[in-house]
Amino acid sequence: LHVDADERRQRQMCRRDGFMALRRQSDDTLQRLVQELPADLLARALKDTDAGFRKVVLGAMPKRMAQALEAQIQDQGSVSLRKVEQAREEVMQLVRELVEQGEIEFQLFEEATVS
Repeated sequence: LHVDADERRQRQMCRRDGFMALRRQSDDTLQRLVQELPADLLARALKDTDAGFRKVVLGAMPKRMAQALEAQIQDQGSVSLRKVEQAREEVMQLVRELVEQGEIEFQLFEEATVS
């Protein structure tokens, strides 16, 4: 039972880290994801993220769409953590599908670069 709880915690952390990796994606990748995702799902997934993270994701959207999504995030009120995590898992499922189809490239970890 102890191992199961540790394993569950580990999986949760991986899902959260995967979702938070959206911050490191190119504008093209983010724009493609935003086009594919229903606004209510994205709003739920962005709930309880820091302003910097939201700025990166919303920055890949047209201004009006970003403003509408930000309003939708605020208008949701309290959302259960389970629903937020489920929304993030759905976002990452779409990411996996688009990567498998060769539609997007997804950088899970920050990669060192040289000039």
